[in-house]
Amino acid sequence: MKSIKELAKEYREACKHTEKCAEKIGKWLVKVCKPVIEDISYAVGSIEAGIETVSFYSRKRDAVEALTFDEIEKNKMVYFVDLVAKIIPELKGFIETPYGLYLTKEEAKKIKKILIKEVEKCNEK
Repeated sequence: MKSIKELAKEYREACKHTEKCAEKIGKWLVKVCKPVIEDISYAVGSIEAGIETVSFYSRKRDAVEALTFDEIEKNKMVYFVDLVAKIIPELKGFIETPYGLYLTKEEAKKIKKILIKEVEKCNEK
């Protein structure tokens, strides 16, 4: 069995690697979605989540400051996390929007098209 010092070292290295990957994912998604969600930003982790979770924010589209849940439901707005997870299922459970981030159907269609195109480009490399 490994010593506690060896395990601690492995743990620290894994956490650093996880944080680097999370940063890259956050930057990539912000860059790709910025043409549609101009004020999108991200942070690695949140109050409730650790470094394995990338949190996304948009003041114009959140359910706390900008929209009411009635508006979201009435307009059948699309939840950003659900949209991204459909296209990149590997991120399901690892991305969140602490205040909500909702898109109109038109915005969701645009982002879906952009994400599919960008994922395909990445897969070609």
